[in-house]
Amino acid sequence: MWALILEGLVIGVLLGLIGAGGGILAVPALMTTQGWTVAQAAPVGLLAVTLSALVGTFEDLFKRIVRYRAALWIALISIPTARYGVHLADIVSPFWLTLAFSLVMLIVAYRIFFNKVTDHGNAPCKVNQSTGRLIWNVKTASFLAGIGVVAGLLTGLLGVGVVL
Repeated sequence: MWALILEGLVIGVLLGLIGAGGGILAVPALMTTQGWTVAQAAPVGLLAVTLSALVGTFEDLFKRIVRYRAALWIALISIPTARYGVHLADIVSPFWLTLAFSLVMLIVAYRIFFNKVTDHGNAPCKVNQSTGRLIWNVKTASFLAGIGVVAGLLTGLLGVGVVL
């Protein structure tokens, strides 16, 4: 019990410092210390992601920096695909789930440390400089829907909040 509390405190502090999803840290920690499989640890990671995202959302709503239309669009797309991810997690063996989780971790680490975005002119989603709002068109909606599909599937399958 104390190990779980200590893990929660450490993961919470790290979430605040680096802003990573709770699943990225909670799932491997629970697999290591508790001997859980990815399928067992994923719901705990999802709960950590949900609670930390909720706190961050309220903070950013007060700062007026949340693009709530984009967030709702991604959520509407990701919720059904997360359900398919959960069903897939029941089918796929724990070995392959662990391997897939490790691959996602490597991709996230690479993007955080090495992938600097310098080409803002070709961004798939553009912001109107005078209003500060997204310019909605088919390209924007499609790109955000793609993020929703991938995030939903990986969230349901691996219990991670994906940084795309």
